Amino acid sequence: MTLRARLAWTYGVGLAIGLLIFAIVSIATIDRVQRTGLDARLEAAAQAAAPLAIWRGGRLRVDPDDRRQFDAIFTRDVAGALLDTRGRALARSVERVPPAIVASTLANTEAHTFDLGKGEGALRAFVAPIEVADGSTVGYSVSWRESGSIDEFERAVILGMIAIALAILALAAGAAWLLAGRALRPLGRMSALATDIEAHDLSRRLHAPGGDELGRLSIAFDRMLDRLEAAFTRQHRFTADASHELRAPLSVIRAEADLALRRERGGDQYRRALATIAREADRLEELVEALLASSRADAGAMARAPVDLTTLAHDVAEHLQPSARAKNVDLLVSGNAPDQPAADAASIERALTAVVHNAIAWTPPGGLVTIEIGPHTLGVADTGPGFSPEGLEHATERFWRGDPSRPRGSSGLGLAIARTLIEANGGRIELSNRPSSGGYVAFIWPSS
Repeated sequence: MTLRARLAWTYGVGLAIGLLIFAIVSIATIDRVQRTGLDARLEAAAQAAAPLAIWRGGRLRVDPDDRRQFDAIFTRDVAGALLDTRGRALARSVERVPPAIVASTLANTEAHTFDLGKGEGALRAFVAPIEVADGSTVGYSVSWRESGSIDEFERAVILGMIAIALAILALAAGAAWLLAGRALRPLGRMSALATDIEAHDLSRRLHAPGGDELGRLSIAFDRMLDRLEAAFTRQHRFTADASHELRAPLSVIRAEADLALRRERGGDQYRRALATIAREADRLEELVEALLASSRADAGAMARAPVDLTTLAHDVAEHLQPSARAKNVDLLVSGNAPDQPAADAASIERALTAVVHNAIAWTPPGGLVTIEIGPHTLGVADTGPGFSPEGLEHATERFWRGDPSRPRGSSGLGLAIARTLIEANGGRIELSNRPSSGGYVAFIWPSS
């Protein structure tokens, strides 16, 4: 059963239960009101007729004048009689008092209401005892009426309620079906869109209006598609760029090997070929390590603990001093950080190493690279050409090489890996140019 059918079915069952309860309460109320009204009318008639019977000379009698009053009390819809203790009728509004009425009256000398018979011939009666001064009962005033009309009326009400309930259920089921279809339309569109996305692309969106639950679900679904599309786009770009980057050193290695094996060569020629292959293998290894680091940084959150930025900066500077000296670039550390942001020390060190390594590569011989330490910040400044306007916007993207000042042979992953690592540790990376010359890369953490 579809969700639409389940909703319509649930609504219909709930409405049917509500109508059933309403019908039961209504019929019970109608029955009680009718029987209470009938009992009150029977009692009033019997009580009004009782004083018309007079105890005189040891006998219960009804005067002729009182008979006319008796006839006025009992009309066609309510019958009555005045009986003595033997059951003889002193006055009656019908030709013959039903024997069952007489028997039931004599069986109970107290005022009471009773029913006789069933179905259309059912009777409901009330008996009022006629007492004398000493409290003894000398006769009975009885009133009765057929109660079958009440049952017939209730049966007619039940049938009418059933017909009305069926009509209401039919209309309600149709309305529920239409409303459920309209309410669930975004879910149908979402399902169709998900199927289409699975088969084609991630560019389509629901754009469902409204602030209800389904509207908010549609908005959340669209946002999820935005994130998925961005993730797939990055993945496709990363795969294409990585394939391109890996193809270059592999092509060089293959070409050098083929050239060396084509014919016999001298020892110097083999050494040059092997040196080229070794250099490209080193580049390939460096590129693979950078790709793995980038992938691991994207994989998830890292364990965080307070990090001493001052000690970390000095360790990185000491590690990269040989590279700086080989290029005749001075590498210094300045400042001090009393605060210790919560981060993963190993990933912060790798990010800082990548940025400082890039800065050394960008800085011409005789230049200066400075690691600056401040409150909640680590900065790397160089005296190179700085970032171009496009570089300030795109330099932290993987494999971006649009900046003409980027060194030849660079993989384009250093700043991208640094950004991923810093963001995974709750910080952010900012690029800028110094007013004089050179670029500046800053790692910034929010103050605690």
